[in-house]
Amino acid sequence: MKRIMFFKIGGDKLHLPRLIGAFIIFAALLMFVRAGGEMFDSWDAVQNYPDCLSTIDSTDETAVQLQYLDCKDSLETMTGLSIRGGQWDLTQRQFWSAFLYPIANLFFWAAIFLVGTIFYKSGTIIIPIEQSIKDVD
Repeated sequence: MKRIMFFKIGGDKLHLPRLIGAFIIFAALLMFVRAGGEMFDSWDAVQNYPDCLSTIDSTDETAVQLQYLDCKDSLETMTGLSIRGGQWDLTQRQFWSAFLYPIANLFFWAAIFLVGTIFYKSGTIIIPIEQSIKDVD
């Protein structure tokens, strides 16, 4: 003999799933905006790297090294992309790896937003649990 028990969270007076969904939606929306900002910052940093290198004055060798390190550190701080010493141009792999993490982060928070919307719209969560009873002879 089998029985199925339903545990219900939520209902007419208890709106716990809606509350949880509202918090998830709010947090995901904030983090989605932050991830979008990081995506645009990384795009700007990669686009400004050649411009930063072109402003290096080539009269003093020490000044050239300091300006190069400043451009390199600025790119690494903004994107997390580390460049080998003496490398003046970005490779295609480096160019795209600077964007993949922020884009993946943006999609992750969009998915979390959808999960929060599902919680918010459901209103109740029903968990079915099956119980089996065996007769012993």
